[in-house]
Amino acid sequence: MNRFSKWNTWVLGAAALGAILIAIGCGTTSSSSTSAQMRILHLSPGEPNLDLLIDNKDVSTAIAYGVPTPFVTIAGGTHDLKVNQSNTTTNVYDIPQEAFAGGTTYTYLIVGNAPSPAGQKLVDDHSVPTSGNFKVRVINGSPDSGPIDVYIITPGTKDCIHSPMPLIKPTISGLASLGSSTYQSLPSGLYEIAIAAQGVTDTCLMPILQQSFSNNQNRTFVMYNAVPNTNGPYNSLTLADLN
Repeated sequence: MNRFSKWNTWVLGAAALGAILIAIGCGTTSSSSTSAQMRILHLSPGEPNLDLLIDNKDVSTAIAYGVPTPFVTIAGGTHDLKVNQSNTTTNVYDIPQEAFAGGTTYTYLIVGNAPSPAGQKLVDDHSVPTSGNFKVRVINGSPDSGPIDVYIITPGTKDCIHSPMPLIKPTISGLASLGSSTYQSLPSGLYEIAIAAQGVTDTCLMPILQQSFSNNQNRTFVMYNAVPNTNGPYNSLTLADLN
């Protein structure tokens, strides 16, 4: 091998080693730490289906009222977020500098009455509850319900349907219109969810719901205005945050 071949071999070897060292030094950060996850929930009475645009590109389209979208992945950082009426350029909400942290999961609410809804960005809790427990957050998505008391109680407990209400404290008290609670940690099992106007103990705002919550689950319970011609003024849904 002549000296030029030896030199070429050394250069190629050094280049390869350098590439390996660069790859090790820079690494390839997992998408979970550089990207954010977001779902959208349209809770604005009177607005038609909506489209979500991030940096002027469609991300979720034809978002129906009261129906959560699947999670979408967006790069961590600051983005221009727009909400338009579906298949139009009619803008109903625009925030040019909305920040999303990498490795974080969000529920983004479109709330308030048409024609001027607002956005609410909520961080979902993905931490595992303590053994034998679940965690639940409650959202009052109604713009006009006023403050509500939320009772998450074992079946058979007297409540606003089985009046009179016993002297029990609400699980969440005085949750304002368009407000969201912190996550509550409770033992897993079967529960009834009763919602009343704040301080009212003999009338529920909506039928009592019975729901089972499993160990290590995190959930978000949402009350929102019913569309016209439905039974009662309010509907509800439960979002899966973890497991």
